[in-house]
Amino acid sequence: MNSKTTALIVISAVVLVGIYFTMFGSKEGSSLTNFSSQNGKVVVAFGDSLSRQDGQSVLTFPNYLSKLTNSDVQDLTVAGETTVSAIARLETATALNPNYVLVTLGTEDLNKQIDLKETIDNLATIFSSLQATGAAVVYLSVVPPMVGDNWEMAVKDVVKAHGVLWVDDIMVDVWDKPELLNEILLPNDKGHEVIAARIQDVLAKHTDLY
Repeated sequence: MNSKTTALIVISAVVLVGIYFTMFGSKEGSSLTNFSSQNGKVVVAFGDSLSRQDGQSVLTFPNYLSKLTNSDVQDLTVAGETTVSAIARLETATALNPNYVLVTLGTEDLNKQIDLKETIDNLATIFSSLQATGAAVVYLSVVPPMVGDNWEMAVKDVVKAHGVLWVDDIMVDVWDKPELLNEILLPNDKGHEVIAARIQDVLAKHTDLY
């Protein structure tokens, strides 16, 4: 084999490797922030009432997710949490030195008619603050029925801009199934189990939480 042939083989191999990573990427994808640096399984659920139903005995998605990912998912969610109140208590999450923070925020902003721009600005602050501690942030999207596309697109844009992992509408398989909802139209035990499975499916593709 002459040197010219050898050179062509090497060049071809380099091109093929480049094509592979362009098409399939690494496990986390180069656009995600802090994901490749994680070597632990400290997980925090931070956000609104989707995973906290005060006064009720309910197994929530963090409970189920702990089992699915073999990790201890700390549930720091608060009933009625908005992006405004979440900023005020960010230290409760960062104090645990989490590897991953699962954020469920925005829906209560809609309920309380907080301006969309304020919601987006607050999400940007929350993402940046969590990432500054080294945490990888996962946004668990919840898109209530009858919400316009503008709201979801605005949230997607800020999620992408900050290298946050997007989990598409975690309630999509729950909203229209009465057997998965309680009397106030929040997920019951079975509903949270479905949500946890949906989240874990995405996490398994981008993290070591599986």
